Formats: sequence, structure tokens, C-alpha cells
Amino acid sequence: MSITPLTVEPNSVTNPSGFSAEMDTHLAELNPMISQMNALAVSMDAVAAGGTAIPYTFSTTTTDADPGAGLLRLGNATQNAATVIRSDLVGSDGTTWTDLIDSFDDSTSTVKGQIILMNAADATKWLVFNLSSIASPTGYKNITVENVASSAASPFADGDSLLFKFTRTGDKGDAGAAGGVSLGTPVATTSGTSIDFTGIPAGTKRITVMFNAVSTTGTSKLALQLGDAGGVETSGYVGASSSTSSAGAISAAFQLSSFNTSGSSLTAGSVQLSLESAASNTWTIMGTVGDVANQVATAVSGSKPLSAELDRVRITTVGGTDTFDAGEINISYE
Repeated sequence: MSITPLTVEPNSVTNPSGFSAEMDTHLAELNPMISQMNALAVSMDAVAAGGTAIPYTFSTTTTDADPGAGLLRLGNATQNAATVIRSDLVGSDGTTWTDLIDSFDDSTSTVKGQIILMNAADATKWLVFNLSSIASPTGYKNITVENVASSAASPFADGDSLLFKFTRTGDKGDAGAAGGVSLGTPVATTSGTSIDFTGIPAGTKRITVMFNAVSTTGTSKLALQLGDAGGVETSGYVGASSSTSSAGAISAAFQLSSFNTSGSSLTAGSVQLSLESAASNTWTIMGTVGDVANQVATAVSGSKPLSAELDRVRITTVGGTDTFDAGEINISYE
């Protein structure tokens, strides 16, 4: 920014006859020069403030309309309660800041950045906002914000010179792998013919299914099925379960027990599902469950490829018709 020099220096000694006219010209040039010097001072303050700082003149008007060139207003008369900043596209320095302001919400994070409004002549008067979005009515911007700190409820007066300082938030990074083991909510096995655990998050590599004194009203063995976004799959299982007294294998599910689950039978124990191949979505199973009432144990093993990424597990019975009548089941995943 350049400052227009004064064209004359009145001198009553050397030019007494023209002094009055020269003084009139001199005085007429002073006000524009002072305005230019003030604008330069605001720009220098903006540089000293660091980051991105745009000079504005504050208006106490709150109407949702173009504030006018060089002006900035808030959406609430109580300034730290404002949820929108209305800024003209042109700062008080005469610069058009459209492209820069448009970039303020480019971050992929929920909070796009932080705005500091500060009195250019008194740094003890300020407001701090988090920015979440920007709308673009004709001629100005409506910037959606949330106040996070302020020097006072309403620190600015009409006509104050402000610095609009913005600091951008970095883009939101990709979610990392879940840490540790997440435990589901136990489901009572006192009714129904199947128990489903859904919403298993993408990226899960290991699932443990735990049984606590589970029984049914029929004589079928317990079975476990896997599923994805297309639903629970009922074919293609390869595996076996065996105990000291019997063995069993079916293709519609992983058979978990070789003993009946009715009457005095109470199934307890756990089986672990592990992702063997992410390319084919193939899972393996191993574990041991037992009839703790009758002291019979069953070892389980097998594998099953899915058509898509696993997101659910179903516990049912062979044939799927017997009803649960006691106990509970839960899962954990990692």
C-alpha cells in the first residue's frame, strides 16, 4: 500500500498572497492521507499478528445482510453468544478476500479451524470462535461458529477496527485400527431360535463367542453361522465338533456341540473366530464348549469363506428350530 504525498506546503512568509489557497489544498489532502496511514497500520498489525489476519471495521448491526465493504458484523447483539459471523468479501484495507475466506472450511475435520476477532488498537479485547462451515450469500459470507472464549460478553464497539485472524485445523486422519478388545453386551438366551450379534466393525480380525449356562427346549446341537451385508450364510461351512462320546459335522453352520442342549444340559465355554484371509474373507474357528451339568466337553474346528466382509455372527441350533430357554451369550472382538 502506498501513501499519497502532500502536494503543497503552505508558507505565509514566501507566499503570503497564496497562503490561504495553499492551506485549503493542504487541509483537503490530510484526511485521505490519514486514512491511508490508518489502513497501513492495520495491515502492519495483521502481519504482526501472524497466521491469516484480515482487517475489518466492526458493525453492531446483526441483520442477515451484506454488511458493506470493509465491515464485519455478528449474528447476536451479545457478541460471545453469536453463532454466525457476517463478513464482507472486502476488508477495510480495500482488498478482496473471497478466495482466502472460501478456503477456511477446506479441512475435513468437524472443526475447520479457529477464528480470533481482536480489536486492532487494543489486544485485550477479543473473541475466539471455532468454525464449522461457511455459506455464501451474494456479496458476503455467513460463517457458522461457536464461541469458545472471550475477553468480555461484548468487547467491541461500533466502528472498532478489528483483525480477523484464522488458524486452520489439519485434515482428519484415517481411523486407525481399534486398540484392545471390545466387549459386546450379553444377550439372555431365554427365548427365540437364534441369537444375532450385528454391527461388528470393519477391520475386525478376531471374535470370541462366550457361552454361559446356555440350554434349549429341544435336542439339537448348538451351531454358529457367519454373515455379512448380504445376510447370514447357510452353506459352505467345513468343520467338525467332537467329544469323548460323539462327533458331528454339517455344512450349514459350525456345529459347536456334540451333546444335546435340552433338559439338564447347560453349555459353557468359548470359541474363537479368526480372519485367515482378507482377500477371500475366510474365517477359521476353534474352541471348546462343554455341558457343565453332565461333564461332557466338545472341541470345535473349521473354516468358512464369506462373500463380503463379516459384520455379524448368529448362534442357533442345528436345524434352527429349537428355542433357547436359559443362560446368556456374549462376544468380544478386536
